Formats: sequence, C-alpha cells, structure tokens
Amino acid sequence: MNDLSNADIVTKYRCAGDIANSVLTAIIEAIKPGVKAVELCKRGDDLVEEATSKVYNVKKGGKKVEKGSAFPTCISVNHCCGHYSPLTSEDDVTLVEGDVVKIDLGVHVDGYIGVVAHTHVCTADAAAPPVTGKKADAMMAAWTASELAHRMFKEGCKNTEVTDMIAKVAEAYGCTPLEGVLSHQMKKHVIDANKMIVNKVNEENKPKEVTIEKGDVFSMDIAMSTGEGKPKVGEKRCTVFKRDLEEKYSLKMKASRAFFSEVNARFPTLPFTLRVKFT
Repeated sequence: MNDLSNADIVTKYRCAGDIANSVLTAIIEAIKPGVKAVELCKRGDDLVEEATSKVYNVKKGGKKVEKGSAFPTCISVNHCCGHYSPLTSEDDVTLVEGDVVKIDLGVHVDGYIGVVAHTHVCTADAAAPPVTGKKADAMMAAWTASELAHRMFKEGCKNTEVTDMIAKVAEAYGCTPLEGVLSHQMKKHVIDANKMIVNKVNEENKPKEVTIEKGDVFSMDIAMSTGEGKPKVGEKRCTVFKRDLEEKYSLKMKASRAFFSEVNARFPTLPFTLRVKFT
C-alpha cells in the first residue's frame, strides 16, 4: 500500500503528474497535418527527460533519486489502438487533417508514477468546428466513462462495478469498450500491479473481483471503439517492452548482453521503447 499520509510521497506523485500533463499539453500543441508520429514520440520522450532532469537532484542517503520515463510516448492514429512508438527508420505514419490521434505517456519520480492519455483530432485550423459523428461518439464515450470512473474510485468500490459502468456508457453512445484494455493498480516502480479493472469482460478475460482500498493508486485506461471492439495484432512490429523480473536471461551475444545491461540500468522495472538504444 502507498502511504499517502506521507507528504514526500504525495509530492513525488504530484511532481510526476505535473510533468506528464505539461508534456501532454506540448504534444497536443504540436499535432498538425504533415507531422510524423515518431517526431511526436521523440518530442515527448525528450521533454520528459528534460523536465525530470531539473527536479530532485539532491542525493538522498548518498543515492541519486531515480526519475524519468515510466512509459514511452506513444502516438496511435485512427484504427491503431495503442502503443505505437516506432523507430525513426521504421515510421511511415504522417498525420493528415481529421486523423484521430491517441497519446499516452508516463513519468516517474523516485518510482512514483504518473501516467496520462488523451485523444485529439488533428487539424490545421485552430477554429475548426466541433468533431461530429462516430469520432465524437467514441471520444465522448471514453471521456464520460473516464470521468465516472474517477468519481467511483473510492474506498469500498469494486472493480466489477467500474467495468459495468463502462459497458453502460458505451451502449449509450452506440460504441463498444475495447477488449484487452486494463486499468492497473500502480505501486512504487510497478506500473502493472495485481489489482486491475477490465475495460470489457470476455470469456478469456475475467479477473477476480477486488475492492478498492484506501491508499490504492490506479492508472485509469479506458478505450472505446465504433466497431466490434476486438483489437488485432498490427503489421508493424512492437517496439515497447518491459523486463520480466521473474525471467532469468542467459545471453550469449555481446550485443545482447550490452543491451540488457542498459535496460537494467535505465529501465529495470518499467516499460521502454527500443528508440532509447537504436535511433
């Protein structure tokens, strides 16, 4: 459990959240037709590194305070559900007018994590009329469910109650909750702890019922679809990974050992993108 009566811990959470929100704002402002997705990803990661380098620089107990990215900046466009954070050499996604752009990223200060996500419609016209149709339905469904989830997030609330609410909101907007999306409990240095809230229940994804307790910290991840809500593996390769702490790695190649050493040093428990090594 996080001791949220500890002012130092709360301050670190707030610092991580403030940085994440400021970076998110900068990315939203940079979304314009003609911009490549990888440029936005790199901009977000660079801003996180720059901002975290300016805080908590006094050593604590003779040790540096760890800080930086808790989840790489991802820019997922239109039908791409999430986690698109490509290598510079592999990106072929250039934004055009009307694209639905989903942004997510995370920041940590001393292991205390703040994550943010936002959906934005790409336009060159700052005075463009409001979004309408299916795009608006999906965006409003996700926003409404997120607002309700935050209001329900109180001691004694059950995860299944939040999942039921998401389904009702989706139905009201003629949408479908996206399968495979989970809102995870977070702990120090852990972005996906044991407790979770399922975005949509199916036969393969029925987590046990849990109760929200005092001091619990969650990242709320809610996604809606105007289709069937069943994501498929895309053609582009995955570039976002997280070390499996329960796995023992026996690496023979020198390059593999060097890469693993860098991951251990920079991202021992949190997700990272291959761009940190291969640019």
